[in-house]
Amino acid sequence: MLSTIKDPNIVVASLQTSVLDMAPTLSKLFAQGIEDGSIQTDYPLEYAEIFMLLFGTWIKPTLFNRDKQQTEQRLKALRQLMALLGIDIISEETIEKALAFYQDNELV
Repeated sequence: MLSTIKDPNIVVASLQTSVLDMAPTLSKLFAQGIEDGSIQTDYPLEYAEIFMLLFGTWIKPTLFNRDKQQTEQRLKALRQLMALLGIDIISEETIEKALAFYQDNELV
């Protein structure tokens, strides 16, 4: 599979959107989890940024020409990483839905 992303400006814009727009919203959800005890971290914004960068870039099969199995492995690795950071937010169901989305849109 060849990368469908030919313009580096698209990648940069995606990274900026992930960090500047989406991560602050996600960090608010993390803060709610901290309050109710379901999330344990002192760095909700920073971990939200890490999550968005990895989920929106590293996981993206079209950017790195990955197949379904490789994408699934990265989703599982991200799930484990986030759990180790005290933010256990990725379920097996989430991974299945992400893979189904990628497959339905012929991205893997």
